[in-house]
Amino acid sequence: MRRFVPVVTASLLFAFNCAAQAQDYPVKPIRLLSPLPAGGMVDNFARVLAQHFSDAFKQPVTVENRTGASGTIAAEAVVRAPADGYTLLLATQAILVLNVYAQKTLSYDPLKDFTPISPLFYTPLYVVVHPSVPANSIKELIELARSQPGKLSFASIGRGTSVHLATEIFMSMAKVNLVHVPYKGTGPAMLDMTAGRVQVMFSGGGTGLPLVEAGKLKLLASSAERRTIATPNTPTVAEAGVPGYESIAWFALVAPAGLPKAMVDRLHREAAGMQKSKAAVDRFAKVGAEMLPGTPEQLTARIRQEFPLFSQIMKQAGIQPE
Repeated sequence: MRRFVPVVTASLLFAFNCAAQAQDYPVKPIRLLSPLPAGGMVDNFARVLAQHFSDAFKQPVTVENRTGASGTIAAEAVVRAPADGYTLLLATQAILVLNVYAQKTLSYDPLKDFTPISPLFYTPLYVVVHPSVPANSIKELIELARSQPGKLSFASIGRGTSVHLATEIFMSMAKVNLVHVPYKGTGPAMLDMTAGRVQVMFSGGGTGLPLVEAGKLKLLASSAERRTIATPNTPTVAEAGVPGYESIAWFALVAPAGLPKAMVDRLHREAAGMQKSKAAVDRFAKVGAEMLPGTPEQLTARIRQEFPLFSQIMKQAGIQPE
């Protein structure tokens, strides 16, 4: 009993210390790591979130762009950081799900090495085709692809990316075969799409929708569960001919594993506040992004649910870890 009392006392002191730190949090600047380059939509979102946090916490919140290796460079930096609330990560779907199957050796475990804080936003993909393609709906595209198996091609921004996998899911559910043409980024893919060298693409709104407005591409559908704010008159893929189809690229806020619950709660509360901001909602809707509210538990559930789905799709597509 003499040994037990000091241990219990030490444990209680540690718990009280953590609670006090959480209550005072934050008392110094916070780093928000973004895995994508400056200037893009994800970086833009990170800066809006950082400004919201700065205003709420009365502490500077700076965005650091740690790009490369499908987000693993940024992820590793956060995993190595102390769980004190001063290093956060705007995590991509690739970091939390796809890299598990796309990379031979992953240096982190998405479920064990991060503290989930909040889903943040998602980007539906938009099914666009070259104007020369004789299809003005998803049903017509499916009929065309079935009548000419292996002749229509689709562009992606790389093997194993969300754009690629969204198309693989579509082909599996619609029972069609399109030839995959991977590109190193959105720019080269869109150049060949607008030139007609490839015919189909599941494109992000920020790049695809302006080309639709310019008459260089045709818009057939969006990939989300419901119609998007940006294109309310455009049907979803599920509405237009593939019941049950949904594929989005989503993003979330996480921290190193072991972040105290009081800090998680405060960060989640402020993130939710930003998601309710009409100015933020309208700003990102213009580029095809929509808020994805949810709890830390719902974020964990989403990750777990997507593991088997993308494992199966990657196997069907013959994608080998690299």
